[in-house]
Amino acid sequence: MHSMTGFGRAELEKDGHRISAEIASLNSRFLELSFRLPRFLYGLESVLREFLTPRLERGKVNVNVRWEEKDRPAWAFDPSQVKAFLDWLKVAKKKFKLKGEPKLEDLLYLPWWVKEDLGEAPQGALELVQEVLTKAINELNRARIEEGRRLAEDFKNRLNLISREVAEIEKEIPAHKEAYRQRLETRIKELLGEGKYDSVRVEQEVALMAERSDVTEEIVRLKSHIEGFGAALSVGEPVGKRLGFFLQEMGREVNTLGSKALAATVARRVIAVKEELEKLREQVQNVE
Repeated sequence: MHSMTGFGRAELEKDGHRISAEIASLNSRFLELSFRLPRFLYGLESVLREFLTPRLERGKVNVNVRWEEKDRPAWAFDPSQVKAFLDWLKVAKKKFKLKGEPKLEDLLYLPWWVKEDLGEAPQGALELVQEVLTKAINELNRARIEEGRRLAEDFKNRLNLISREVAEIEKEIPAHKEAYRQRLETRIKELLGEGKYDSVRVEQEVALMAERSDVTEEIVRLKSHIEGFGAALSVGEPVGKRLGFFLQEMGREVNTLGSKALAATVARRVIAVKEELEKLREQVQNVE
């Protein structure tokens, strides 16, 4: 099981080129790819999208590629722009009666200190970018697998809590039925007096109540969904949507259990199960 959250970074130096790639992934229902590329690689975006799509199932993925040439200056300086700016400052200083002189550090924030950019993609650029992206994806996947392992452990712990609560509910139901029969009998005696009620009618009423409040099928289905959820955690393929389906079905069965609850203790256990399901639902959104 993989998480959709992760980060991978890789660098490559070859033939005088230095390329780095960063891939950051967040949870999303579908695969959403966004790129930040040097201008001369814009034309390769569609090819890179096709390259990455089969390697990423789901997630909001941001891809950032940097390219540097080892034998080219990192920054360019335009003296004519600096001179034009200083001339403009002199005019503005005189016109608005400003004080002070420009300093060198003030110039560092201005746009003529721009990074060199290649005019066109060098030969073999696509292959180099794909190579560094492959390394970054491997790092991303390692991070996602590790996060997925931690999520799976948390899921198993919460499933165990849910299973224990369901087992307790199952054990308590027969006692609650008998308690209901006794309460009903006592209430009728209070209203009609001892010996003035129909015991057969009371038993019929108890049987009808037992039929209406029977949760055997719900518990059987809930246990089945819990088992299916647990089994999916060890499947070596994307299971996020499958886990979401199991949680939806578990929630439906638990809601029915709550509506049929005969005692406050069962209702409290149902609430505890719902709390764990909600926590699982939040975490499953991060699963690929």
